[in-house]
Amino acid sequence: MADVYVTINAPLGPMDRGDRFEDPLSDLLEGKVRGFEVTGGGTSVSKTGLSNCDIDMAFEEPADDVLPAIIAALEKLGAPKGSVARIGGKDKTVKFGSTEGVAVHLPGLDDAAGIQALIGRCDAGIGGAGEFWTGWTNAEEAVLCFYGPSAQRLRELLPPVLGEEPAARGWRFEPLT
Repeated sequence: MADVYVTINAPLGPMDRGDRFEDPLSDLLEGKVRGFEVTGGGTSVSKTGLSNCDIDMAFEEPADDVLPAIIAALEKLGAPKGSVARIGGKDKTVKFGSTEGVAVHLPGLDDAAGIQALIGRCDAGIGGAGEFWTGWTNAEEAVLCFYGPSAQRLRELLPPVLGEEPAARGWRFEPLT
């Protein structure tokens, strides 16, 4: 059995990781890679929140032969730039990724209904340039993470939406990729 370990450069918790990457990856590779299965995963947490997530997988074919198909599938699913794959037992890593992300920090915003409404307005405002992937709140702020082909384009499209929202006063961007 060969093993590949992937770190996705996105702050996704278990449910988001499974929905966005693990389940679709299994669907894309089923029947194409003999014995393919996702064997585990995890989410790294820092002092400021989630930072990235891991997916572990195993299959019956040589890892060097399968790695390009895994990377192609993950890029098709939108894996962000700065993601990394490595083959079990080898020191070699391969960087990959096709999307870019930005986090919007909203100080003092903790109203769940208001956050959901704001996410909907932001998604509408950025249109096909990206989408909301995940977010969280802590004692100081809400953090909303958006990904698309260009972080610069997201930074251009989000301010007009955020500027119309009184609860978003004091927002700031943080690059994710």
